[in-house]
Amino acid sequence: FPSHDNNAVNAVNGDMIEAVFYVKNNWLDDHIMAQLQTDCHCVTPIFPPVLKRNQLDSITLVINTNNIPPGPFLKQGYLESPDDQLIHLVVKGNITVVKPIVKQGQPPIIYKPKHIRVTSKGSKKKP
Repeated sequence: FPSHDNNAVNAVNGDMIEAVFYVKNNWLDDHIMAQLQTDCHCVTPIFPPVLKRNQLDSITLVINTNNIPPGPFLKQGYLESPDDQLIHLVVKGNITVVKPIVKQGQPPIIYKPKHIRVTSKGSKKKP
């Protein structure tokens, strides 16, 4: 299990970020994952209960940007390897705020949050 760091994510307050980390269990046994800790209540981990020996699987950190202040951010998940080493899953980036566009006599144009999926192989936005 190497340390994982995803590409920087540029998001707008309200977007949902899904950071996918691919992991491979190179140990001799299956690795049971009872929990995965995060550094913030705005990060929800999604992970398999067991990482099978010699198999590639994914761990996803879902980040709700609603309560993250504008500016640079760094969010982490922590996974313990079979040899008791702590592995950091890191998502970093920048949050901006988009104000509604208001023109007299017209309804306001309000930003529609996006679903952003980032993997170790690059990033892709979903509308």
